[in-house]
Amino acid sequence: MTAASSAHLTGTADSSKPSVFEILSHQGFAKALKPAAFHIIKVIVERNPEGKCALAYQYFDELYLMFDAVVQWHYILTRGATLSETFYGLERKLTTTNQKLTRLRLSYVASVILPYVSSKLERLYKDQLEETSTEGHNSQTTQNARVSSNFLAIYPYFKAMLRAVNLYYLLSFTFGYSDHHSLTFRLLQMRLGYMSQDRSKFMEAKNAELWMTSHWKNPRMVPQLVLRGLGESVLYAVEMGTFFIQFLEWWYNDDRRARVTIASVPVPPAPHSAHTAENKDVQNIVKLRPEDMDKCPLCRKQLKNPTAISVSGMVYCYGCILPYLRKESMCPLTKLVCNSNHLIRIYQS
Repeated sequence: MTAASSAHLTGTADSSKPSVFEILSHQGFAKALKPAAFHIIKVIVERNPEGKCALAYQYFDELYLMFDAVVQWHYILTRGATLSETFYGLERKLTTTNQKLTRLRLSYVASVILPYVSSKLERLYKDQLEETSTEGHNSQTTQNARVSSNFLAIYPYFKAMLRAVNLYYLLSFTFGYSDHHSLTFRLLQMRLGYMSQDRSKFMEAKNAELWMTSHWKNPRMVPQLVLRGLGESVLYAVEMGTFFIQFLEWWYNDDRRARVTIASVPVPPAPHSAHTAENKDVQNIVKLRPEDMDKCPLCRKQLKNPTAISVSGMVYCYGCILPYLRKESMCPLTKLVCNSNHLIRIYQS
């Protein structure tokens, strides 16, 4: 390895190119924003299950997509970079002069849509994998089962191939053989660099407009000023809460949740009997009699693949409760907000 190539690892070989550590840092920071926002919504909903925020919990992905679309549009339009890239002082630069405006628009679409599609595909893969492992609840038609089987077989290889290609570009970027650190930037013919002085001066002038009273008196400029103010407020809030967001992302990641044992889950209170329950739906679904304890409250049949909801303690058939939670995002009996991550399979000897 030459001295110049080694120096690039710390970003000193080419002053216009960020180091690989800055690239990885901004990518990790971008991935931490959504889980942190989701946890905040989850805490609010768990404290007030019947509030209006329950709808935000159920459609969080779509709401975050709209929020992310507005914020990223502001940053790409004014700073030439996404929120996380701006936080690290980076800027997207075109490697070609052809179709500049079109490539900027494609860059915006890729920054917003690709993470959303990726999360949906990952969730779909996990759901399909769970359905295929369920015994006695195969409600799919032959055609749907074939499509599901093909998806489960192809998706892991597609994901591995995509990661391998991105790793190739990242290594090529690290050792100075490529200006593109990922496949997306290669297709867009863009690269990441440090924010130029011209861009910094332009942003200072734009931020100064927020405090000019004459601009707020112009009705045509008010929407632009409001959007710009929202974007600057988000960046300021992110700067103030960076370490807190990173802490939340670590504390509530999937690996930590997987280490939580059943013994650590608090024991929920016993449900009301059918005679004292105030909710008529509960009375219609289940009667807490000894002979019904081994029956599913949803299908009223013998439990198959019994599965408990950790937040309520109620037990259902796995094939019954899984599609119900995907649609309603709450326990059928207690109405406590939950999702498929709160399911605990019960294995009987």
